[in-house]
Amino acid sequence: MSIMGPKLKQGYKIAQCCSPQPNDPIIGYFSYNNIVVVHKTSCGNLKKAESERLISLSWKDILEKKEDKPDKDYYRLDELDFRVLKHHQVMGVDYSLMVAKILNIEPKEAFERHREMKDLKLLKRVEKVMIQYRKKHS
Repeated sequence: MSIMGPKLKQGYKIAQCCSPQPNDPIIGYFSYNNIVVVHKTSCGNLKKAESERLISLSWKDILEKKEDKPDKDYYRLDELDFRVLKHHQVMGVDYSLMVAKILNIEPKEAFERHREMKDLKLLKRVEKVMIQYRKKHS
């Protein structure tokens, strides 16, 4: 059984000789087949490498980003959750208190729904903004 290494963007691969892991200091070797091989900076094999083929690397630049997908528990959403989501789709950023008022639900219920949908990655908290309502405009 093999251990899965970090998932890299296309065009990069982990060197088998030193098997760097995220948070290890790394350097890249631009190979002849146009792949950048990721090594630990302390890898002994780099001593014999052509220095002009070495490139600076950072893990944040080469790791494939994970998609934010809703948790598998999204099936527990009900009609009210979909009404809250629809409200945000139409009105954009909004406070739980305003959502409660517009949807005619208790504020505690709106806060709880927002928290659960945030946990499911269906909504995310944004910086505080001021919203002024005008007729069908926000």
